[in-house]
Amino acid sequence: MSSSGGGSIIIPQDATMQQPSTFQQVITNLENFAVDEWHKIEAGAVAIEQKLVPIVENTFVQLANDFGQLAVQTVVQLMGNAYSTLTGQEKNGMTVATIIQSAEAAGKQVLVSDAQALAKNAFGAVTGTQPPVAPTPPGA
Repeated sequence: MSSSGGGSIIIPQDATMQQPSTFQQVITNLENFAVDEWHKIEAGAVAIEQKLVPIVENTFVQLANDFGQLAVQTVVQLMGNAYSTLTGQEKNGMTVATIIQSAEAAGKQVLVSDAQALAKNAFGAVTGTQPPVAPTPPGA
C-alpha cells in the first residue's frame, strides 16, 4: 500500500468535499444556539452583578458601622475566663446571635451571612488570627 517510489494516492475530489449529514448539521446548529444563549446569560449575570455587588458591600459596611463595636465587645467578653469552656464555634454563634438580636431591636434587618462575616471579622480583630472576611454576594 505504501510505495517507496514516491507515488501518491489520489483521492477523488468529491470524497473530500462531503457535506455533513443532517444529524451533524442539527448537532452543530444546537451547539451554536447553546453558545449564543450562554453568552446572553453571561451578559445578564454580569449586569446583575454590577448592580448587586455595590448594594451588598454598602449593606455590609453599614452593618459594620452600626454593630461592629458591639461585635468586638461581645468577642472580648466571650474571650474571658467565664466563657473558657465554650468552643470557638459556640462563641461565634453567640456573637452572631447578639448582632442579629441587636439589629432587630434597632429595627434593622440583617442577613445571617452578614452577621457571620461581621462576627468573623470581630474575632479576627480581637485575636489577630484571621484576615477580614467580606460578605458573600447573593447567589455566590
